[in-house]
Amino acid sequence: MIELSEVHGGYGERMVVRGVSLRVERGEFFALLGPNGSGKTTLLQLITGLLPPARGSVLLDGRPACEYSAIERARLVTVLGQEERISFDFTVEEIVALGRYPHQRGWFAALTREDRAAVEEAMELTQVSAYRHTAFRRLSGGEKQRVLLAKALAQQPKLLLLDEPTNHLDLHHAYGMLSLLKERQRTQGLTVLAILHDLNMAAMFADRAAILDGGGAVAEAGAPSSLLRRTERIGSIYRMELSAVAHPAVPAAQLHAVPAPESGGQALAWRLESSDGITRIAFDRAVRTLSNAAHGAGFQWTRHICFAGKLAGEQAVGPEPTPDELLTARGIPPETAVVLEGADSAGEPTIVRKSGPTPVEAVAAGGRGSLRLCVIVGGGMSDGGFAGALLAAGEAAARAIADAGDNRAAGEPGAVRSIAVAGLPMSGGDAQRERELSPSVSQAVYEAVSAAIQGGAYEV
Repeated sequence: MIELSEVHGGYGERMVVRGVSLRVERGEFFALLGPNGSGKTTLLQLITGLLPPARGSVLLDGRPACEYSAIERARLVTVLGQEERISFDFTVEEIVALGRYPHQRGWFAALTREDRAAVEEAMELTQVSAYRHTAFRRLSGGEKQRVLLAKALAQQPKLLLLDEPTNHLDLHHAYGMLSLLKERQRTQGLTVLAILHDLNMAAMFADRAAILDGGGAVAEAGAPSSLLRRTERIGSIYRMELSAVAHPAVPAAQLHAVPAPESGGQALAWRLESSDGITRIAFDRAVRTLSNAAHGAGFQWTRHICFAGKLAGEQAVGPEPTPDELLTARGIPPETAVVLEGADSAGEPTIVRKSGPTPVEAVAAGGRGSLRLCVIVGGGMSDGGFAGALLAAGEAAARAIADAGDNRAAGEPGAVRSIAVAGLPMSGGDAQRERELSPSVSQAVYEAVSAAIQGGAYEV
């Protein structure tokens, strides 16, 4: 549908786009990414033929873009720019109806039944029908953007070019617009080329993407989620440190900015506090946790890891309080807490500390009914490091429980009902150090769980 070959272009002597070669297939959703000033809008003008290339070729549907007449181009391509100025005081319906101009015959042709159906459908899809008689100039920036999208859809093009289409839109309408375009792509074979600044949105909606570097050349191209995993390369283009994670609901990668580390390094300080039937670990700063907790499961940021028996703690009258209500009643903000719940009272916790290149602290609470376990790792870890530590902790706890069961004097041992690993994140992590971490985690957890089953001392 679009084929660029070694395209150079710009304004006068200033070349903004340098040597760009791209191919956008028919029926594809293609995202054009890059920092401000990288040449994205200029490239769009070269594709539409509004700007002739200084060198190279631009083909639209197999023909050079410069060979299309204005009407031919309008029937094939619609462009939704960043800002479109409307000089006359048109209503919303009149603006959308302008999209039918390429399909009309004669200078003063009236709208046909087909034209009116296309206008109505476009307004319904973009949710602007309620404004049909409202003057365009009276709308907000986001409403204007939706009206202009309706105009573009009413034109019924084969190729839709969009320059920052989510500009001025709130989160709901931004996702709604891209979802609408994705649906038109799937159901009607619409080809979409969109300049986007939000790389995470591009990963969710685009089939392929290209990133322009600061020099007007293509730095990377391919599937968006694959591109986003190249954090060092993309970080160098945007001049910042980035970290890629998996989206929790759809098969797409997402990027997060990584700020400069806080002063104080990777050392963690914490204290134990007990009140109202809950024992908690209170950290000096927010830590990352991975757990199967009753409250705060999965990856979370927290400042409190709470050990509890049945969360109610006391005999309550009426419905049992929710974890949020119980934490709030104890002065603990629920959004900052992980609760490790068990079948018996939390009991006096057992703590085992293992020093080394990466210090590990294991805290086990509970007894023969069930135990709660927290592993605190000093130093930064990647997501894989957290998962490895959680796996090592679970295996060591199971071994300690099995060994205690072989001891007749110990009676029937309990089970570890919930586990949390706490530490600080590190972009990329240190794979060698994380592999060496497992033995320390295993030993600390084994000793802590064994002592907790035996009713051991407060600290080992």
